[in-house]
Amino acid sequence: MTDTKELIFNTAIQLFNSLGVNNVTLRTIANKVGISPGNLAYHYKNKQLIIEDAFKRMQVERTSILTGVQEIPSIEKIYDQMVPMYLLEKKYLFLNLDAIHIIRNHPEFAQLQRDHIEKKIDYIRAVLDLSIATGNMYPEKTEGEYDRIAQSQWLIMYFWLTQKEIRGIDSDNIEELQQSVWDLALPKMTEKGLYKYSKLFNRKGINLKVKQKIARTEQRSESRK
Repeated sequence: MTDTKELIFNTAIQLFNSLGVNNVTLRTIANKVGISPGNLAYHYKNKQLIIEDAFKRMQVERTSILTGVQEIPSIEKIYDQMVPMYLLEKKYLFLNLDAIHIIRNHPEFAQLQRDHIEKKIDYIRAVLDLSIATGNMYPEKTEGEYDRIAQSQWLIMYFWLTQKEIRGIDSDNIEELQQSVWDLALPKMTEKGLYKYSKLFNRKGINLKVKQKIARTEQRSESRK
């Protein structure tokens, strides 16, 4: 990709994020870059192509982030990957904020967006299944329980940036996002899972209820020796 096309792309993403897709034209982008609309059209004939490029790049970056977690899954890796995933969502913020507009005005992207969402939910569900298989979470008590948890965790992660925009929150409190996602999993965690969780959060704090449960587990372990 040429330097000019890369500059056009990055400028377009910044404008989409700050002004919204509907308020940005090719001329707006060209003026910001400092080139003519004709020069810009040589690289991107319309906004549609820029949005498509953003989708593709986001998918590639997302796969790169998740590869390490999938190869060597652990509670710590799953926790840590939320940070780059959050930053990735923020980088392409307009894809969240303008999702309905993009789908309605560019229907060819509707399926791309749906596939992107379903892959995220499937990934979360796979993590939950892995946690059950490794003894960190209990098997589900009611059919579809973990499907609903996976969808709820996705909702928190997907709409976190949107709710920040709506509520006028400027700070990047990623730990609050991480904790909100974990709050849905904690009640389903086994003592083994809670112990690993407590080790991860030693420097970040852990709620009293979990501490007490872990203390009881350690007391029982000591009594067996």
